Amino acid sequence: ELQIYGIGGSIMTTRIFCDSSFDEKRNICGIGIYIENGQHHHTINHSIPATDNNIGEIWAIYIASILSFGQNAIIYTDSITALAYINNQQNEKKERTATQERLHRILKTYGQKIRVLHPTVQWTKGHRNHFQDLAIGNGIADLLAKYGRAKYYQTHDIKGKQR
Repeated sequence: ELQIYGIGGSIMTTRIFCDSSFDEKRNICGIGIYIENGQHHHTINHSIPATDNNIGEIWAIYIASILSFGQNAIIYTDSITALAYINNQQNEKKERTATQERLHRILKTYGQKIRVLHPTVQWTKGHRNHFQDLAIGNGIADLLAKYGRAKYYQTHDIKGKQR
C-alpha cells in the first residue's frame, strides 16, 4: 500500500514522478517511475518498444495510475501531450499522416485507460537546473528512464535481438 500516516494520524500524499527516454534508432523507450511516500522511496525502470517518446510518457503514467489506484497520490509528468490525452483535450480535427494517426489512437487508448483509474495527474516543468522539490523528483524519474534504456542496451544487440 502506498499510504502512510503522518503526525496526528493524517494521511500523507504519495507523490509519483514519471518520465520516458526515447531511442529513435532502436524504437524503445526507457521509463522511469519514482515513488515518494514520506521517508520511503521506490523506483521502477524498464524499457518498452515504442515508436515515439509520448508512448513511453503515457505508459509510465498508466503504470503509476495502476500502482496508486485508490490511494491518496499525485502523479507528476513533464509531458504536456500525455496530459492532453489523459484529459481528453487532444485535437480530433487535426489532419494526420497514417503513422501519426496510429500514434494518436495508441495515446487516446491509454488516455482512456488512465481516466478509468481516476488518478490525479499534474504537470511539472521538466529539466530545470533548480534544486526545487518537484524538479528533483522529476530529475530522478528522468534518470530512471535513462537507466531503463541502459538495461535494454545491456541485454540486446544493436539490432534489438536479445543476447
